Amino acid sequence: MCYLCELLFVKERIIYMSNKNNNLTIQLLQPSDYYAIKNDMVRLYIDSFTKGDYAQYMDNVDVSDRLDELVCVGLIVVVLDVEKLVGFV
Repeated sequence: MCYLCELLFVKERIIYMSNKNNNLTIQLLQPSDYYAIKNDMVRLYIDSFTKGDYAQYMDNVDVSDRLDELVCVGLIVVVLDVEKLVGFV
């Protein structure tokens, strides 16, 4: 995928990557932006892990609490398609 990237840099803990073929942006989630997309993150997480052959039960509150912990002590990288959240790690 890197050969498709217009820009990739790491500076002061900011990661940004833009793909020429679509509008995907990969960037480090800033704590100040977390609460604006928190509900989308919870929904995406639950949709990803509660369906299919290996589905598991996950409570919204548990997922929300875990994401809160990650934001406080770790880093989250988000993937946006224009302004819509399509993935995170």
